Amino acid sequence: MFAIYFVLPPTPASTLLFAAAMGLLWWPGLAPLIGGLVVDIFGTRYMATLLGLSFVVHQVGSSLGAWGGGLIFDFYASYDAAWQIGTLIGFGAGVVQILAGGPSRRDDRMIVRAAAAT
Repeated sequence: MFAIYFVLPPTPASTLLFAAAMGLLWWPGLAPLIGGLVVDIFGTRYMATLLGLSFVVHQVGSSLGAWGGGLIFDFYASYDAAWQIGTLIGFGAGVVQILAGGPSRRDDRMIVRAAAAT
């Protein structure tokens, strides 16, 4: 469905429809996954604090990215350097995430699953 927007020529109506679809479908599908991941890694004790912190850091990064893109445009009259820097940051973050590996599984979750299976 979203690929259609990028294949067809953009119009104001199609852009508004795409923005509405992304706003309605992106966050409600992502929030439960983030909450589940936080609980799996850290447990429920600090869940609200960690979700709030991740949300604030995300918003600060979004603001700095938009501001930095505008600053680069002011200096170079083009967004090319902003796209290149954003791509390098994203690639670097992906490499760091791959090298860091995933979280180790907690033993208490394995015990609960084993007890539930019997």
